[in-house]
Amino acid sequence: MSETPTQTQLEPQTQSQTQTTQQIRTKVFYVIHNDDFYSTHLQPVIIRYMGRVYNAFMKERIGRPDMYYILGQRIYVKLWNDKKRNVLSFISSIHDDNMFFVRDANVFINTENIIYEYDTGKLRCPGKDVLLRGFDIIKTVDKLEPELIPPVFAVMCYRLL
Repeated sequence: MSETPTQTQLEPQTQSQTQTTQQIRTKVFYVIHNDDFYSTHLQPVIIRYMGRVYNAFMKERIGRPDMYYILGQRIYVKLWNDKKRNVLSFISSIHDDNMFFVRDANVFINTENIIYEYDTGKLRCPGKDVLLRGFDIIKTVDKLEPELIPPVFAVMCYRLL
């Protein structure tokens, strides 16, 4: 991702904010996990990241962590946590079926730039730095459909980590 003025402005403040920035280490796994899109527990998710809107949906799972599906033009990315709070991921081709929802949308808005350091695997979320180990979901999504990087960042920073 290219540098933005917001990213440049944040760098000088980083030294003074290191005391308040939470440091997290988490493992990321790629799991081959077949999907069922025909559930009554689906909720639309609208992600607004730096002025752009992305569509996703969440599958509520009773007694287990929710799953987030981020929809692209060619693929979708599924993200969720396991019981140990590891991040699990799955990528597959987008299906052509229309999806209809009766529940209100879960909307979250991110106005801060989230930075990923490719060389260290560090995801700089607002208020926390997350060291991602294992499967490099960011690099993989960047190769397959780079337009999905911002909503992947938002779901990871605001819903999973």
